[in-house]
Amino acid sequence: MYKPNLTIIGLMNNVNKKIAKQLSTALQMHLLNTNDLIEYETGIKLNLFLNDYGEEYFYKYEKKLLGTLDKYENVLICTSCTALFDFENIKALAKTSYIIILTAQMQLIEERIEKSRFCMKNSVLKNWETYIQNISENANMYDIIIDTSTATPKDVVENILKELNRIVK
Repeated sequence: MYKPNLTIIGLMNNVNKKIAKQLSTALQMHLLNTNDLIEYETGIKLNLFLNDYGEEYFYKYEKKLLGTLDKYENVLICTSCTALFDFENIKALAKTSYIIILTAQMQLIEERIEKSRFCMKNSVLKNWETYIQNISENANMYDIIIDTSTATPKDVVENILKELNRIVK
């Protein structure tokens, strides 16, 4: 079944964005980053949004937002791993998107998070097992799963393009 959009879900927003930008350029798709969209809609930077409203409200806001994205076409949606904490998010995205999951080895993820200014790093590290469990339990819902541990963003994009060609044919 053809789907008009792609969704990239990964842990590190800066890595997701870099890969998504390269992929959207290669495929001539519009790029929609959900964190950027939340900032735009609320007028509040994400770290301030989280400080003011908390993570639970962020998850609810994100879920509501993800449920509205099926109205778009030719869009590459870039969202964080928090989307995987609620399976309803994946069901909503899968209606009109090929789902691409970016993973990495746990030690590398921990190192990347510790070095980052990621405002939800404690929560994500705490929920990492849920993230991994959701990936393995629901692997049939994802169209592509890419391990980014040793790959450059360019390599990841090339692997995604190969997998998309295989799927769409």
